[in-house]
Amino acid sequence: MNKKISIILAILMGVLIIGTVIGIWSWQNSIGTSKKQETTKKIENLKKEIEKVKATKDEKKYAPNDVIRNFINDVRNDSMERAKLYLASNQQDMDIKSALGFDNELDKITISDTAQTIENDQGTVVVKGYWPTEDKTFEKSFILIKENNLWKIQEIKGA
Repeated sequence: MNKKISIILAILMGVLIIGTVIGIWSWQNSIGTSKKQETTKKIENLKKEIEKVKATKDEKKYAPNDVIRNFINDVRNDSMERAKLYLASNQQDMDIKSALGFDNELDKITISDTAQTIENDQGTVVVKGYWPTEDKTFEKSFILIKENNLWKIQEIKGA
């Protein structure tokens, strides 16, 4: 009789130990699965953010503020033919310097701030700056559109 009780107790202890091990393994596995799901969600969210950033850039990897910076630098360097490359096709006849409305030499301006907003295939870049020799500040708004998957200047406001 003692032998039977010992065997039954040994079997019950074995089942209890195996059950405990399986329970702990299952619990640990569910924690790992939930962490894996969290990580997968984070990765998906980051991919979406990357796609949003990529969508703001054109095929040359330029965002609207990059286009405006390059445009202003070309105008500063008096490279009007090169600056026209940043204009939309219907703006190619634009007199750039008068459209910008700068009376003084453009190479002397200091740009203090730029702000970019993008909505679908239209972007706006607001450029603020000042003349170092005067107390005169300026603010220009550049309206850009995507033309053949490149950001192009459609309009200049604040001239």
